[in-house]
Amino acid sequence: MKKAIFCLLIVFTGSYSAFTSAVPGSEPVPEIQGAEAYKAVDDNADLEFIRKQQKRPQRQITVDVPQEHQGIQITEADLLMQPQLLHQLMMALVQRQNVTALRLLLPIYKKSANYDHELAEYVEARIAQDDGNMKFAIKTYRTLLTRDPSLFLVRFNLASALYLDKQYAQVRSELAEIRKEQQLPQDFLAFAHELELATEQQNTWSWDFNLGYVQDKNVNNAPDQQEIKTTNGTWTLPKPESAHGISYFATVNKDWFLLNNWGWRAQGYGFGKYYWDNKKYNDMQYRFSTGPVWQSVDTELTFMPFYGMRYYGERAYAETIGLRSVLNYHVNGKWRISTALEGGKRTHPKREYLNGRYALGSFSLGYAISPHQYLHLSVDTGYRGAQDPSDAYHHRGVRMGYTLLLPKNIVVKTDVSYSLRQYLGHNLFNVVQRNKVFGASFSLWKTDWQWKGFMPKFNIDYERTCSNYVIATYHKTNIYLDISKSF
Repeated sequence: MKKAIFCLLIVFTGSYSAFTSAVPGSEPVPEIQGAEAYKAVDDNADLEFIRKQQKRPQRQITVDVPQEHQGIQITEADLLMQPQLLHQLMMALVQRQNVTALRLLLPIYKKSANYDHELAEYVEARIAQDDGNMKFAIKTYRTLLTRDPSLFLVRFNLASALYLDKQYAQVRSELAEIRKEQQLPQDFLAFAHELELATEQQNTWSWDFNLGYVQDKNVNNAPDQQEIKTTNGTWTLPKPESAHGISYFATVNKDWFLLNNWGWRAQGYGFGKYYWDNKKYNDMQYRFSTGPVWQSVDTELTFMPFYGMRYYGERAYAETIGLRSVLNYHVNGKWRISTALEGGKRTHPKREYLNGRYALGSFSLGYAISPHQYLHLSVDTGYRGAQDPSDAYHHRGVRMGYTLLLPKNIVVKTDVSYSLRQYLGHNLFNVVQRNKVFGASFSLWKTDWQWKGFMPKFNIDYERTCSNYVIATYHKTNIYLDISKSF
């Protein structure tokens, strides 16, 4: 095995293209008030999931296959009668990293007399790595290295499999072992350097920023009906107010590598709207969280205690502390599942009757229809408590989104949502509110229309609330441009 593996050094292609296509997972909407804050993240995550389905160019290192092996057509019986030829054919396929052909040939090779068991184990591990079964691949690579630590081709495969399984601390250890080799081919050195850069990139601060112009003709969510006639007279309700300003959204994240698949994450985000001509409706929210994260090739699980604050009208409005847990799981190349659970306590310094605990749950199912289309469906439920029962409610809802990648790098994204809020007590007008909230959004952008990473997007948002409480019935439409950038 050692001799066979050594012969492959000059033609190793490894998994270079595979580790560069790791896709971060995306999270479900955390809360009703903050749903729009995750819009930019969801756009990027959906688009990345689409691109993962598309064929990407593979880095190839050319190899000259012996002339006597080219154009040969032989049966399984012929191969079994010529075990030496079968072994040479296996080596040629390994040299090309032709996993598709190795799948077909390996069962035949294992039937041959005196076949190389270690080579067969190596091929099984390489096939498992190609299938996404990193646990088996990593275990087999390590078994081979335990028998012979000098098989640094196997160590390269192990390093790339560990990267794909997001065991970044272990990748560093394997790269350190690889650097001890004195005479590595240039292709190996380049591969090791690129793998090291990709690993360290996972340990840096990442930033996302979004900025847009806002023109809101009903910033105070004034009801559609302006007057209410009762036996005691006519009530005149507030008229819609307009406001002009900017919307903003920013996130910052950093992961630290711990043991195996475990890490520690720090995360912060802030979003809001600033109106220069109607500042009493300025709205800003931020949240900071930190906690352990477990990641693998297809799974990410986080447990994140957090602290959040909301300012409304440039004054402190609400303070939140709680715990959020998110699970993202890629079932296969087409299906993705995301779940989120969050619970906490809100306190309002000026409105103590709103103080209370809350709980939220979300389940999302994503499906890549084709390499250019992605569909997701989400179900949400939750409870918000308050000292005054008329401000406490249960809510449940559904969301659906569709992302389409058109020719010439044009992306279209549409979302629709429906939710029901059932309040728990009678309000001042002796009404127990039951609000139906409808929402829709449309986004259009061109991925190659950028300037130094700043990319513009065209957006249309629509929201309508229908309620048995006339004051809570309103609708609004916003058309705007925004600019986003990732660091």
